[in-house]
Amino acid sequence: MLSFPAKRLGQSLRAAAAAAAEPSKLHQRVAACSKRSQHFAIPPSESLSSRHSFLLLDRRLSTMTGAGREVSDLHAALGKAVEGRRLLIIRHGNTSKAEVDADRELTEKGRLQCAKFREAYGSHFEGVKYMLVSVALRTRQTADLLAEGRELQQTAVEDLYFGRPWRTEEMRNADIEAGYRPIKDYIERYPGVHDPAGKAMAGALAEELPKLPPGDVAIVTHSGYMSFMALEVVDAIALCTSKSSEWHESARSVILEANVGEVSGFEVDDAGVKYLPNPEATDFAAASHNDAFVGPATTIPSAKH
Repeated sequence: MLSFPAKRLGQSLRAAAAAAAEPSKLHQRVAACSKRSQHFAIPPSESLSSRHSFLLLDRRLSTMTGAGREVSDLHAALGKAVEGRRLLIIRHGNTSKAEVDADRELTEKGRLQCAKFREAYGSHFEGVKYMLVSVALRTRQTADLLAEGRELQQTAVEDLYFGRPWRTEEMRNADIEAGYRPIKDYIERYPGVHDPAGKAMAGALAEELPKLPPGDVAIVTHSGYMSFMALEVVDAIALCTSKSSEWHESARSVILEANVGEVSGFEVDDAGVKYLPNPEATDFAAASHNDAFVGPATTIPSAKH
């Protein structure tokens, strides 16, 4: 498992405390996202592990914009970060077991799924110039296969992998108990449990996307958790732009209803959200939960997350 350095966490906590002591400045920055003539940006001096500051401050420091819409610091930064970009949010392919979760590798089926997705949705990659990828081996392999024949700049991002300190025991227990299912069921059965995951991953996007030049972005990550992140993305877009409530509700519905298969995902653009299923179907019954894939290496027909 990847560990989060104690020194870095301490810096984040101190930064969050300092920001909380000056809420007026933070509110001024957040309010900017509701004004189309202004731009929100994280000053360089405050970009320090900013995703963790977002998690600490997101619920306490917010402002009201438009028709009573609440915009948090996280949503303000994320709304600005995704502005003008189309996003493809994609789950990794089928894997085998491994002693360590992050070391799981794609199976032949997983590689076939990548080829099938590339063939089915090749036109969707037009305009994609960059890839943000979870640090797990299976997501990096998936990204490499999806990028075949294209010159795409790849960046590995730690918080796009669920094997992080923010994955609580409650999340793990919920994942084991519920298994494969749309996240609307998780929200109904375990309200609020996965919120920190979605915010941590969204914070990673808010930090990494501004580092990239203009262009569309593919994000390769993990099932379940990617959907919670996608909800944060569409919430940010709706709150920081003039998108209608109908756009917002429709976008959220697509994400909430999808049981995301292997090398399947979401396309997020001005028109809304589309679910992109893989022609090579996922066998959701092959295993009950992610932790079943951690152990002596063997091949399993399907993999969660």
